[in-house]
Amino acid sequence: MTCVATAQEQTDLSRGTVKIQEGLTAVVINSSDESITVGHTQEPLQLPVGKYHIDCWTIERKDQEGNLWKLKGRLSGRKARFLVSESQPAAPAIGEPIISTLSATKYDSAYGFDQHLKGKLGESIEITRNGERPDAPKLVINNQDGSYSETYDFKYG
Repeated sequence: MTCVATAQEQTDLSRGTVKIQEGLTAVVINSSDESITVGHTQEPLQLPVGKYHIDCWTIERKDQEGNLWKLKGRLSGRKARFLVSESQPAAPAIGEPIISTLSATKYDSAYGFDQHLKGKLGESIEITRNGERPDAPKLVINNQDGSYSETYDFKYG
């Protein structure tokens, strides 16, 4: 486990347990007086009792071709907050699954499409492949009887 605290650690404080979802490669946790970056760990984290919030988290994986894919979730607001207590482990609901939504809007004789990636708490997700934004996804439209089938390329911007 890797833990880096910006405030001086105090050993006389009561502590509680925080369980970080398996598969996360980094999580930034903040309180009123410290910021902690937690690396990949399967061990529960011990933190002083108090109020915290998740700033961001990352997941990194390599695909079969060796490309490094990275998801980064950024949180804000009440959903990002959690309480550390001595009596009950905290388990912030962050990480996977990632939800992809597609919305379509009709403009006269054309359609506009918008894709969003969101985390469990509604956090916005940024995805990169080898440090760069991957190609935009494709949209395949088929009718029920198969007489119409078209593939469209999305474009960013």
